Amino acid sequence: MPTNCVTLLRVSNERRSTAEDRAGRRAQANVIMNIREVRKRDSRVVPFDLDKISDAIYRAQVSVGAADAGYARELAEVVGHFLLTEKSGSMESGIPHIEEIQDVVEKVLMSRPDCGEIAKSYILYRRKREVLRQTLEVRREKTPLEKGTPG
Repeated sequence: MPTNCVTLLRVSNERRSTAEDRAGRRAQANVIMNIREVRKRDSRVVPFDLDKISDAIYRAQVSVGAADAGYARELAEVVGHFLLTEKSGSMESGIPHIEEIQDVVEKVLMSRPDCGEIAKSYILYRRKREVLRQTLEVRREKTPLEKGTPG
């Protein structure tokens, strides 16, 4: 292949990649513009961060040996768009709860035929964290009683 053709091919691919990057940034900006905040489990409201969703999906991918940061990002954007269209629970107030976001991540992962193991890993990790939170909560409840008892 002549050098000019290779150069044109490379430039064409770079332009396509740049256009795809711009489209991805626009999609992310659209999600971020519409979802500005998230309600945490302790009722605090914090800024929405699509990167956190992408990172969680990526960590689930890594755990099953299928790491692909770009695909994790695409799935996170699907989650963001789904959140924008879903009007349930606290979403009516415009501030999704972290549990709602995690439910949507599960739905998106389970809906993809190529994400079965990733979905399983995500769900198991989520359940493990839930049990840990409950254990810590029980310990916190017992602590004030133990302080008041002689010993």
